[in-house]
Amino acid sequence: MNLVIDHGNTATKIYFFNNNQISKNYTILNTEVTKILPKLIKEQPVERAIYSGVGKGLEQFLEDLKKSTNLLIFNHLTPIPIKNSYKTPQTLGTDRLAAAIGANYLFPNDNILIFDIGTALTVDLVTDSAEYLGGNISPGPLMRLKALNYFTARLPLVELTEPQNFIGQSTKEAILNGVVWGIVNEINGYIETLQQNFKNLRPILTGGYAEFFGKKMKNPIFVYVNLVPIGLNRVLEFNKQKL
Repeated sequence: MNLVIDHGNTATKIYFFNNNQISKNYTILNTEVTKILPKLIKEQPVERAIYSGVGKGLEQFLEDLKKSTNLLIFNHLTPIPIKNSYKTPQTLGTDRLAAAIGANYLFPNDNILIFDIGTALTVDLVTDSAEYLGGNISPGPLMRLKALNYFTARLPLVELTEPQNFIGQSTKEAILNGVVWGIVNEINGYIETLQQNFKNLRPILTGGYAEFFGKKMKNPIFVYVNLVPIGLNRVLEFNKQKL
């Protein structure tokens, strides 16, 4: 059994892998991780574990975990099964790199364009020769909605919901439509532009808002919300002989 720990700013996602398949997964508030996760590990003993995170507060837990299992801390120095051509690998988010590794594992013969839609919208490209070329970052949907409210005097804060039309007929509709259809067209624009240079380009949506936006795309697009943990598990398997 493999354990994947994806530690975010407010919550930690836990995945148990059996034969490279997710058998169980949990999302735990960071304030509760050190209470709940040890109990889960006792119920489902693991042989190897991988940790990827931006949050703090699990240092002592990780030290204790090292005593009971083979633990890998994922960072820019960790050996990976693809080539990383990012110019500043030390600044690259491990979630972006893990998603690229996961996408390459699932579709090794394709050029893959990954859209991770969460707090930010990240766009990453991995080639059919298993090379991560890099990507772009822009604000995610909630950040766009909040920015329009915060940086203006009169625009309201609008909740992210399904647009009822394409052209807004009220200020709230105009804001919602501008954010939602703006992201849709942003994604479609990336796909159409990069298809000119990369054959067999497979677009993938992942992240918390992947399903919300996936059904709005005019291009055929694959939604895979567990791309990051699949990539982290692949890194763990790649390094298992060294653990």
